[in-house]
Amino acid sequence: ALGLAYFLVRIWFPVNQWVLFHTFEPAHLPLYLLMTAGGILAYRNRWLDTLPVSSARLWGAIVLVGILVLPPMLLTFGPGNGGFTPGAFMHAIWEAFVGIGMVVLLLTLFKKYLGTAGPVRQALSENIYAGYLIYLPIVMSLQWLLIPVAIPSLAKFFLVGIFSIPICFLASQYLLRRIPYAARVIF
Repeated sequence: ALGLAYFLVRIWFPVNQWVLFHTFEPAHLPLYLLMTAGGILAYRNRWLDTLPVSSARLWGAIVLVGILVLPPMLLTFGPGNGGFTPGAFMHAIWEAFVGIGMVVLLLTLFKKYLGTAGPVRQALSENIYAGYLIYLPIVMSLQWLLIPVAIPSLAKFFLVGIFSIPICFLASQYLLRRIPYAARVIF
């Protein structure tokens, strides 16, 4: 269903077509909606507590096969960033399976190997959703600040990543938590 939704949205909004002042990419909207709904359901039904390690093996195999299939798929169907083409359909299905597979694989591995929380992990855990909600304007602001800087794009990428992650968590912890009623909605 996710792959089909990707394909349908990308007929009109291909990957990397941004709208609303370059703040929103409709091509990934089905994933955002599915992950939000899935996260709510997983929390309410405590799915992460019962997620078996065997699911990591299954989804890890799906991800591996997906990665191996990508080059021949691109050679056969061409790039599939959008439009009503076989390549766009295949890419949408591929992205749905590999994307969900990576999420389940990482959730399972993190639960198994990093399942306990010390004070730093606990603080990060309590602020992750709020950090996700505010990351886009922070990342975009840092990118805009670096536009005039004469360094390679890859260096800009790493600088934005290095600075935006702590800024998101600090803003969540020390700014968003001070907003009245924010705890009811975000935390």
